[in-house]
Amino acid sequence: MDKNKHSNCVKGNMNTVKNSIKTTCFAVALVLAIPTTVYATEPTACNTYPVTESADTNYVTFGEDQQFSQLEEIINSNLSISNNKYIYTEEERIAIEAAISDFDIKGFNSRTGNNYTSESLRNEIFYRINTANLEAKAVMPNNGARSCNRVYTESGWNYTRFWTDHAGTVQWGNELVDRATLDGGLGLGSSFFGPGGVALSVAFTIHGAYCSGLAYALAANDTGCGVRTDINSYYAAYTVVDQRTV
Repeated sequence: MDKNKHSNCVKGNMNTVKNSIKTTCFAVALVLAIPTTVYATEPTACNTYPVTESADTNYVTFGEDQQFSQLEEIINSNLSISNNKYIYTEEERIAIEAAISDFDIKGFNSRTGNNYTSESLRNEIFYRINTANLEAKAVMPNNGARSCNRVYTESGWNYTRFWTDHAGTVQWGNELVDRATLDGGLGLGSSFFGPGGVALSVAFTIHGAYCSGLAYALAANDTGCGVRTDINSYYAAYTVVDQRTV
């Protein structure tokens, strides 16, 4: 993954977000410039522009790892859900194991900086499948509005899904921008911090561009109703959508 250099845009009064101004600084990568979104009460030294109602949806950073995505499809096609748990037949277990065995583990390790063996990846995936609890975990009382500003967490074997209200989305965006500025080019490790500082372990090195791109996606999709964000556990991709649309 490319080493990235980022602008040193100074945020103004970031800890007290009232009427948010969405300000975009541009993080310069070696081959790609990814916008960094800042929520602030005052304009920063970067360019400020109005955010329209037609926000981008399904904003994915860096793109999928196509080979692992294909493996995900095979695994998911052999899983069913019952009582918030994954279930599978013996035939389906064999199909999942065969897909993992055929997976190009060396190529995946090279792309993500991991050192999986086929056996260790298989053991980890089945552990995640067998222990996943798909029941939504509320992190604060739901405000009762089905289509707006829901707040809770869900997770599957290969993802974590955060539902954040508008205020939580703003706060998370600020935290991501702060974290992005810490990347000196070597990455930020493999501990990802979700809304409210929730720590997740992921199977790839997080770079500043990942954090800044996610901050941009949060702002682009938050129309005052909050967003739903899926964080992939195995490669540097996420999906952010406006809660109004789901």
